[in-house]
Amino acid sequence: MKPTLQMFLLLAATLAQMLAGRVFAQSDRNKSRLDIKPRPRSEAVAPAKLNGFSLLRNPPVKNLNPNRALSINQYYRNLLSAQPAPRQTAVKQISAEPVATPSTVAVVVERNAEEQAASTDKLYSSERLTVSNLYPNPANEYTLVDYSVGATTGQAKLSFFNVLGSPVGEYELDRSERRLRISTSEWTNGIYFYQLALEGRTLATKKLLVRHQ
Repeated sequence: MKPTLQMFLLLAATLAQMLAGRVFAQSDRNKSRLDIKPRPRSEAVAPAKLNGFSLLRNPPVKNLNPNRALSINQYYRNLLSAQPAPRQTAVKQISAEPVATPSTVAVVVERNAEEQAASTDKLYSSERLTVSNLYPNPANEYTLVDYSVGATTGQAKLSFFNVLGSPVGEYELDRSERRLRISTSEWTNGIYFYQLALEGRTLATKKLLVRHQ
């Protein structure tokens, strides 16, 4: 009788354990399907900082004054829209000068030619004595010289020399005359020098070319 009772109790305990495990499994299955609740929020983690700089990509902007931003935008807008003032070029005043015409040019050229001829035509000129250059030069048969000797002027003369310095002629300028003719027909072709002297003092020296045709 006792062994039968023990077996029965063992069987009942085993059956009770099996039923209890089945109920627990079913309750856990129902809980995983139906128990949908929001997960508790984790506490906010402060962003890490490296040498005083935040690692956030877009750090929040603090204390931004919208009026100041609008003022800056308006300033640059006015700066771009402003047009540069036109430069004022200085106008140089040019004094009016007479326009040269063909007639005035001809007069000026003629006057310059006369002045040049007068300056080159004189061998020597002063209040006491005026002597022209010899002409024609080159000379063939003769050459001429115009002169004017003052009343109180001493002796004036023309002396001629060849290229070696040898004298070939000497002519006194007569106070009563105004022109002197010098014959060169017997002079050989070549270069000669004539010298003007007044009261023994040499005043000027120039060259004469003799060329016989």
